[in-house]
Amino acid sequence: MELAIEANRLGYQYILIVSDCGGNPSSIAIYEVTEDTSGHLALKNLAVIKVRGVKLSRENPESSKTYGASSLSINYSNCVSSDCFYIADLLTKIFEKILSEKPDIIIHLSESKYIELKFTNIHGKPVGPVLRIIRVEKRQ
Repeated sequence: MELAIEANRLGYQYILIVSDCGGNPSSIAIYEVTEDTSGHLALKNLAVIKVRGVKLSRENPESSKTYGASSLSINYSNCVSSDCFYIADLLTKIFEKILSEKPDIIIHLSESKYIELKFTNIHGKPVGPVLRIIRVEKRQ
């Protein structure tokens, strides 16, 4: 409840809570800040993303930094599974206010053994971490 109040005070509609195992991310819980008919704030658990691994930008020699990014797009053309499409839907919902056809950042979703989520700048250079996702536990 306190987290919902603080998120609302800061103007956030969504909260992501990262859990770790041995210092490495193991899951990302996604919550939406909601308000009931009485005006009470609560957190609605939308999904838990189970993470297999993360490659940090400092571990990628091709990675670059991006400054002042204010728009993004989501490329899910390489999604096959319902989990991958669900992640694309969640990202679209979370970032709907800054989605653009001329983005500063592109979020790419693809699949092989795992669902891979990575970010690139307008020049196609990687920015930020690359996440390998095992599965998504839908909670809606």
